[in-house]
Amino acid sequence: MAINTGDVLSLLSTIRREIIGRKRCLWISLSVILVIVVITIPTAIVLTKKKEATTELSTITIPTTIDLTGKTEITIALPGKGMPQIRVLLNTGNDTFDEKLILFNGIDSIFITTADLNKDNNSDIIVANPGSLDISILFNTGNGGFTKQINYAIPGRSYFVVTADLNNDGSVDIITTCYEEHKIAVLYNSGNGAFEPYKVLYVDAAPFGIMAADINSDNNIDLIVLYHTVNEVHIILNDGGGIFSRQFIFATGTNPGFLAIADINKDDKLDIIVTNMESDNVGIFYNIENGIFAEQKLYSTDTYPSTIAIVDVNTDGQLDIIVVHSASIGILTVQLTMILDNIETCDSEQVKSKSPNQSKSLSTCFQKRRLMWVIIFIVVIILIIIIPIVIIKTKKSNVIQTSTTTEIKTQETTKTLNELTTEERILPKYKKWKQQGITVAGGNGDGDQLNQLGFPGTISIDENKTILIVDMNNRRIVEWKHGSNNSQIILGVYDRLFYPTDIAVDKEYNAVIIYDTGNRRIIRWFRENQTIQEILAFNPSVYLAIDKNGSIYICDYYANEVRRWKDGDKTRGTIVAGGNGYGTDLNQFRSPRCIFVDDDYSVYVSDWGNDRVMKWTLGATEGIAVAGWNNNGGNLDQLSNPEGVFVDQLGHIYVVDSNNHRVVRWCDGDIYGSVVVGGNGVGNGSNQLNSPARLSFDNEGNLYVVDQRNRRVQKFEISHD
Repeated sequence: MAINTGDVLSLLSTIRREIIGRKRCLWISLSVILVIVVITIPTAIVLTKKKEATTELSTITIPTTIDLTGKTEITIALPGKGMPQIRVLLNTGNDTFDEKLILFNGIDSIFITTADLNKDNNSDIIVANPGSLDISILFNTGNGGFTKQINYAIPGRSYFVVTADLNNDGSVDIITTCYEEHKIAVLYNSGNGAFEPYKVLYVDAAPFGIMAADINSDNNIDLIVLYHTVNEVHIILNDGGGIFSRQFIFATGTNPGFLAIADINKDDKLDIIVTNMESDNVGIFYNIENGIFAEQKLYSTDTYPSTIAIVDVNTDGQLDIIVVHSASIGILTVQLTMILDNIETCDSEQVKSKSPNQSKSLSTCFQKRRLMWVIIFIVVIILIIIIPIVIIKTKKSNVIQTSTTTEIKTQETTKTLNELTTEERILPKYKKWKQQGITVAGGNGDGDQLNQLGFPGTISIDENKTILIVDMNNRRIVEWKHGSNNSQIILGVYDRLFYPTDIAVDKEYNAVIIYDTGNRRIIRWFRENQTIQEILAFNPSVYLAIDKNGSIYICDYYANEVRRWKDGDKTRGTIVAGGNGYGTDLNQFRSPRCIFVDDDYSVYVSDWGNDRVMKWTLGATEGIAVAGWNNNGGNLDQLSNPEGVFVDQLGHIYVVDSNNHRVVRWCDGDIYGSVVVGGNGVGNGSNQLNSPARLSFDNEGNLYVVDQRNRRVQKFEISHD
């Protein structure tokens, strides 16, 4: 469904006249809002249709603006959905547009961008077609004419496309994210607009938004990728010639929705701006030097910020941020927050000025309120037409989730040597857990104070019920003693620890094995003498476990394999699970995460992208699916992005079912699992969880769950009933 041309022409003409009439601030703001609304709708659609590759995406398409005719006039181009055409509005330069329709064949075409692909100084059109799994190129012949489209296959459904010269050969390449297929792919330009078959740069967990920029000032174009399902932004560094071997991962807020790149603080270094939709804030990662970023600085917004635009709204030389707020995915209520003068809030009721000139500019920016409401009314009418179509095309069948209290027949005791050892399992005293959790760590919001956690990860609990926690966003490992209201930092940035993401407890050496993501290394930290030993260099991202003999197991998220490494090994270890590429077969993984090793050296892997838990016995060539049988979902025979996994002495498997906000137990041979705790909807109540990530047990059998998005650790006590 295309937006009515007459409405667009009328609005643009009005905006241009007001700019000429010195009402620049008002009209720049309003035009940006209109563009953001058009961009926000398909963004919301993509977020609501996760893993539904067969579902039709939407009738809304994303336009682009560019000078297509060489007359320095801005032209609007947008793909037409439901008809084989691209609609181009050619700017005549006198407040009017000539409409030009280009015959075009694309399925579900949703994203359009422009670049000079064949070095003729004309802007060509690139269109993403998720329905036909390809990208179309239409070359500009000059004066607004275009050649017949050329289609290039890509490895999945593409929703975002960027262009940049990745291999420094002077030609512009095309980079795209394939959300459902978990891939980033590139079409390399072989010269003059001819492209090689696609190459997969990275296989990762549902890449969404993508930007290309030289982030570390080495004259190589890097990639900045947003992963909203795991709350991360990844910086993939270009080593030169299009070789990408280094990656840095930064935790965002909850459910990041949109990504932008700009030099916000005018230090000649590009910063990263992200909307955190469920955290109700905008996060800015300031570039300190050569691509080294400070942890995100958060600025509160209104409810559900979705899309942003970076522009100098009040012409004071400072880049401002305009945010569109979505009350919910699928049903959008538009509000405006303008973050001015490097994030100083301005609205129609209150203006905080730094100077008289700024105050005057802001005053002008919010004049003519009646006309503004007319434009907002038009936008609302467009939304009223579009929203029912969006809902009909993206609505899923409701899945009935049953929350139950599950009987348990075993528990794990974590004992320690000098407060920390590897895990041992004993029989349980009780069979149930109370359903009301107790917050034993964090729970005081997102922050870096000693009573707060910033995106907690793996935990370990000793015989004194002291909890060791990987506090990822704060780049530290903390110890939370039983009954304490505050933690103690035992390892952090001052110990050259840069973004730890996982740990395993080493009984033999009274040490902790740590994966230090920022430094791309696995280290052993000796508790007694407080020293660090570097064990292995490993690219992000890996997860750790250790067996009863002290061998370290490394789950490589990107290589889709698990390796076993022993002290003295001169190699990267032996593959014990996976190693057969990215896929759904029993000998493959799709972005595996947490691992558990039992006393028989069987390896249990949470196969995150396949929504299952796999068991690999010692020496096996393929795994056995032991939990999660029926694809992604919320039924009791399903999992949705499983994370932490634990297996007791009787073979009962406990899984953190992250996207279903619950912990589930599977017995050997069961078709259906049963809910242990959670499963009462997403929330921060005592019986609720919000994207849990890990679990552990103390020596009394109490269950501890890392409630990640609530920034807390919940304890569920053994029930005596």
